[in-house]
Amino acid sequence: MASNYEKVDKAFKLFQEKLKNGQKFNLTELAAFTGWGESTVRTYANKRWLRFLDKDRKEYFVEQSFYEFNIDSFRKHHSQKDYTQKLFYQILVDKAVSACVWV
Repeated sequence: MASNYEKVDKAFKLFQEKLKNGQKFNLTELAAFTGWGESTVRTYANKRWLRFLDKDRKEYFVEQSFYEFNIDSFRKHHSQKDYTQKLFYQILVDKAVSACVWV
């Protein structure tokens, strides 16, 4: 059975190689390498990977900030970001409600 992170790990590997070699890539190449569809990698590039990907016309390159990731932190970033944002949002809402309630 394949790992739940198989495609995420492939993306990590491609990003590492492209950063190491200073190479650009396009989303078609990334989709073919990982097995995701092009719409999926386009969505991830615009949402999850904004932190370390930059775009030059239709090609992307990996920025130095990608070095802060190892495979485990990349997996966590990839799978938990939405949850983390929702948790942070809920904390802010709770604090706002508490500030408005007079005892």
